[in-house]
Amino acid sequence: AAAGEGGSSGGGVRASSKKKDLQKDLNKRLTDCESAQHILRVVRQAHQDFNNINACTALHRIAKHVSSNVIQTDDHIESLRLLSKHSERLAKEFDARQVASALWAWEKLAGSGIAVDAAALAAVSAEVSRVASDMSCQDVSMTLGALGKLAEKGLDVDTAAVEAVSGEVHRVAGDMSSDDVTRVFRGWGKLAESGMDVDDAAVRALSGELLRVASDLTSKQVSLMMWGLAQLALKGIVITKPAALEVVLSRGIFMMATDRDMSAKDRDVIVSAREVLVATDKVYQYPMSRHLRGVPDT
Repeated sequence: AAAGEGGSSGGGVRASSKKKDLQKDLNKRLTDCESAQHILRVVRQAHQDFNNINACTALHRIAKHVSSNVIQTDDHIESLRLLSKHSERLAKEFDARQVASALWAWEKLAGSGIAVDAAALAAVSAEVSRVASDMSCQDVSMTLGALGKLAEKGLDVDTAAVEAVSGEVHRVAGDMSSDDVTRVFRGWGKLAESGMDVDDAAVRALSGELLRVASDLTSKQVSLMMWGLAQLALKGIVITKPAALEVVLSRGIFMMATDRDMSAKDRDVIVSAREVLVATDKVYQYPMSRHLRGVPDT
């Protein structure tokens, strides 16, 4: 009996090792794919063998290669459905980076007009509270940015997830890049615009980093950030440090004056956002330079 038990145990170890090797090979196949269609073929062939790493890799790679006309055949749609259902089942095994990555992927899919599986989104969102304390600054920004975009697209966003990840902002704010800070403020702006509550304390914590990152903001970033700040202001959440907001406004003006490639849309966003911010709190007045084309003096 002992020998039989030992043999059974040894067989189990070998089977487990073989499965891990298979999943490692699958991950390499997925990362080597150069198109969403190719990734979806791998999903269709091998999804039943996916672990949490494989599922997240597949979602992330599809999102990186996706466009509105990529997932249109019945096979593609079915493959994405299978991947979503598998992700739903594996959600409790996702770590912090995998949760953030999956939400980011669904943000990109939704932005390309591709339907997001509501049950899979709910299952992964429910894990945010569990992993939030392990999230890096990039994970936090990816998650808040994704939740904001998904809410904008009309998908149900887990309030507890928003609260949990916003509660980690104070912990990671000092390590955030200009891109991270921009993504968070834009995400909060979209959540506020969608009627969801945003944590005032978290906003105050991150606003303290505006002085540090303002000089690194690109034209697109300053446009997105000012839009987010304006949406928060419209909901009664204002930056309580005038110097922090003023430096962002100043950066916007500087980029409008010096970046000849700035789009008309970004210029319009900066001007309209400034008007909102000035109107909501007169402390935040910052005169526009007269030489800025198309920008009215105040």
